[in-house]
Amino acid sequence: MSAETSAGNVSFDCTPWAGESRRILESLLNGREIPHAWEGTVVVVPAALADGVRDLTEEVAALADRALDPQEEQIAFEVSDWSGEAQNSIVAALDAAGISHEWDGDGDLVVAESSEAEVEKILLGVGEPDGDDEMDGIALNELLGDLFDAAGRLAKNPDDFRRRGEALDAIDQLAGVGTPFGYTDEHWNRILFAGANLAVSIDLPTANGEGDAASQADSDRTDSEDVEGSGSDDAVGREGEGDAGEPPSVQDSALVVRDLLKEVL
Repeated sequence: MSAETSAGNVSFDCTPWAGESRRILESLLNGREIPHAWEGTVVVVPAALADGVRDLTEEVAALADRALDPQEEQIAFEVSDWSGEAQNSIVAALDAAGISHEWDGDGDLVVAESSEAEVEKILLGVGEPDGDDEMDGIALNELLGDLFDAAGRLAKNPDDFRRRGEALDAIDQLAGVGTPFGYTDEHWNRILFAGANLAVSIDLPTANGEGDAASQADSDRTDSEDVEGSGSDDAVGREGEGDAGEPPSVQDSALVVRDLLKEVL
């Protein structure tokens, strides 16, 4: 792209660009609140901001290079039901190979027919989900809704055993599900991690309860045998070790799950 400087301004000639590319540049300039004026297909900006605008023009040009040529025959690959994680891998591989692509209204991948063989190899390398790592969008939303409701109830009443069971069932079904379309890997992993923590918190009270019962039995035997010396100190030591390793409560873990899901539901 050519650029000319005059009277404290720099002009970038966008004449070779398609209209869509100029509209993208206009949107970027407005979004960054960069003062500018169009003289036909030439955009004029203050010289002090020229370096930043030049970076934007290069960004738009790169996007244009990856766009499909409308004159070429195109082919669509049905990948709308692939997991978000798989689709992210597809995009990364296409970008690395420099293959132009778009997504149609059905969520399927569109490429030039001339790239068909190469794209097929990429899809084969990514591996079509076998059903274990994906879930229908409606089913997923219903499952997340169930977990959200259960977590919200447990945040108020952590002893609600019916809600505990519902939460454990939902968490178990979500385990291993890849990043759904529309989620970032980071946020989805946080949801799964928080769910796993809630499951641990729900299961632990039973184990602790059994431990407490055993400790009580030991204490009863000690009292009945009237053992002198270190019995009392041992009881204090066991209690201190339990406090030091105390995990997050069901209530706290449920609050984390509820807040994470609130961002996406």
